[in-house]
Amino acid sequence: MGKADKLGPNAKIAIKAFLKRPEPGGNSTIGFADDDENQPVVRQTFIIGSAYLDKIKDFVYTKRRSGLFEYSQKDALHDALDLLFAQTKISKRPAEIRAKEEKRNMKIRESKR
Repeated sequence: MGKADKLGPNAKIAIKAFLKRPEPGGNSTIGFADDDENQPVVRQTFIIGSAYLDKIKDFVYTKRRSGLFEYSQKDALHDALDLLFAQTKISKRPAEIRAKEEKRNMKIRESKR
């Protein structure tokens, strides 16, 4: 059992409010209406500058030192992307582009078998 599990429901609500994370099915000024913490996660590889990665690790360390013991790099990335995406209207990729991406992903998955 982690330290955050011992905090109780009011502390967990305060932490979510502090992080400005949308509740499942709720609306928030940050994030999208279709964001849902219960949606499946996907592993994706990114190339990122070492200074950015180091800064993310320092940021997570700072959050944990301030009492958010279960705050993770994934949480930091989600928070940053929510802020980035809130700044502009984003268009959905056309179906044919999505189909090409899926076809490429299938080829990659099959080559790894």
